[in-house]
Order: sequence, then C-alpha cells, then structure tokens
Amino acid sequence: MKQEEEETLDEFHTRLQIAAKYCEVGDTQEKEVKAQIELGTSSKKIRRYSFCNPSVKLNDLLTYGRTIHETERQAVRIEKNSTGAPQLDDEVRLQSAV
Repeated sequence: MKQEEEETLDEFHTRLQIAAKYCEVGDTQEKEVKAQIELGTSSKKIRRYSFCNPSVKLNDLLTYGRTIHETERQAVRIEKNSTGAPQLDDEVRLQSAV
C-alpha cells in the first residue's frame, strides 16, 4: 500500500492497521505495519530514518513522522510571515520532504 498524496502519516497508519486485520499476520502485525510504512510512505525522511535505525519501534517511527510534519508546517508558517508568502520551491520541497 502507498500513502495517498493528502493522507497524513496517522491516517496511513490507521489504514494499514485495518488492512492488517484482514491478513493473517498474527503476532507480527506491528512489524508488518512498520515495514509497510517504510515502503509506502511518501516521506523520504521517515523511510531513511527507519532504514538507518532498524531497531526503531513503530510508535517511535510514528512520533518521528509527526515531529517532521509539525516542524515543516511551523517553518512554512514562519517563512510566510517573514517574507509575505512561501517561495514556490519551498512549497515543493515541503511536499517532497514529508
């Protein structure tokens, strides 16, 4: 499964959990959901963080993703207030980073 363009990480996570209930993953559900997030997330930062830290738990990965999203959102707001409007390349970079 892939994360939809406007879908948050939490929404993607919820969709994966629902799908996992219909699969026979047994006790490995958390591990399988984490793997699907690694493969299907639209965020290069989340994917790289998880691959560089293979022992990271699913909840910690989700926390990291939320932190990235909130940090980027606040940075854009600050930049918009200081310059009047975010630059086009900043908006593109924000969408590809998250």
